[in-house]
Amino acid sequence: MSSDKSYSAEQRLNVLWNALAPVIPADPWNVLTLINGWTGGCNYRFMPGGLVQVEVSIATGAATAFQFGTMPAAYRPSGTKYIAAGASGNVAANVAPLVQVTAAGAVSMTGVSAFAVAATWGASGFYRL
Repeated sequence: MSSDKSYSAEQRLNVLWNALAPVIPADPWNVLTLINGWTGGCNYRFMPGGLVQVEVSIATGAATAFQFGTMPAAYRPSGTKYIAAGASGNVAANVAPLVQVTAAGAVSMTGVSAFAVAATWGASGFYRL
């Protein structure tokens, strides 16, 4: 069977994408309650495709533990996930700063060298449930 109309690769990809990935809006942002003396903010929301988007801007200030929050049950991954982070200081030698989210919902900053040293941390990323 032949067709009198040819489609570009981009057109074929767009047709496939539209068929397989219907437009689903992201949920509104939620605010994570900070614990253990961390200050700043952490927001999270569901995204299409079974993803959770997280945005973090926190400071160690009076932090007493690595954990700075707990995700509600619906937002917890099936296993431990990591999101790359940046820091203004207070990073352990030869360690990349990361936000860690565990299956139990613990949200922690890894790579912190000492809580007594003031620093700010930022991260924006996604993890799959």
